[in-house]
Amino acid sequence: MKDENVAGRAGSRPFQTIKMRRFITVVILLLFSSSVVNADELGIGKTDKNILKSVLDANYIALQTVKSLVFDESITYRYNPGVLKYNPRLRDNDEMLQSFHYEGKGNSYFQSISSTTKNGEKTPEVRVAYNGEIQQRFDTNGGLLCITKLYSHDEDGNFDAKNLITSLFDFLVDDEGASSMNTLSLEQLNSKQTWDKFLSEATEIKISSQDGTQFITAKRKNAQGIIDVVYFNNSPPYLPIKWERTKSDGSLVRRIEITKYSTLSRMNGLSYPASGTIECYLNGLPTVTFTENIDKFSIDKPISEDIFLLDPGMATHIWDADKKTMISVPR
Repeated sequence: MKDENVAGRAGSRPFQTIKMRRFITVVILLLFSSSVVNADELGIGKTDKNILKSVLDANYIALQTVKSLVFDESITYRYNPGVLKYNPRLRDNDEMLQSFHYEGKGNSYFQSISSTTKNGEKTPEVRVAYNGEIQQRFDTNGGLLCITKLYSHDEDGNFDAKNLITSLFDFLVDDEGASSMNTLSLEQLNSKQTWDKFLSEATEIKISSQDGTQFITAKRKNAQGIIDVVYFNNSPPYLPIKWERTKSDGSLVRRIEITKYSTLSRMNGLSYPASGTIECYLNGLPTVTFTENIDKFSIDKPISEDIFLLDPGMATHIWDADKKTMISVPR
């Protein structure tokens, strides 16, 4: 596991300022975290909205100073045996190894992914970029570039299912549909309003216990009847451990579970999910499981704005998804 930070050089005044700001932030976080009610004080099964507020505020305080995020991820993509039974054509590619790259700051992000089948066949790279206004998706295989201003995320959810870091916090977004998977921006994670909105809509807040581990759980139901249940660790730094999304009929849509957290020691103990699984369901039945590991993770790394807008001149065809029409390629 490799982590890095390029905020500045040791001994420089800017770096000293950054270190001091982060030190103050961590001190505030530790002082704040000490006020969180734990299970021994509250009691298993009892509820208290103040406990959730403390947990959400602790997460917000830890994330609010993160101005940019870059990471590489290794993913094993497996179809469920039930899917292969009814789709024999998938059996030759029932398992894939994928390489995922992410760069994001503010309201913008860039993502790319390439795959290798279990037979060693490599698939062309696919890239997605969003500059806060336009989302582009480019398939290097056929040269098709899709553009949209109506969606800030991947409409079919394929990319976002492979983004362990931001998918972990997808419960903060009021999705329009059960299968919608947003790519959360750092701007959203840095916003107190994002966390406060979840708090205001959360219900059934309680302390629960499973296999000797205590959780703070909360449920939120959106206007479409989609229900998210989130499990936060009941000890510092009170991070989400897993969450589940179900339809109004109770059938599972998605389950995310973190199996390991790592710490950026040079960033005053900032924790991030290092490995986990994302399970996707259709009509309540498991379809695909992603086993994900973060290989490289850094924050506050300088990112060029150019990466958030793909060059349309590299495309052979351009599809305007909003107007549902092909447009000419600039040359």
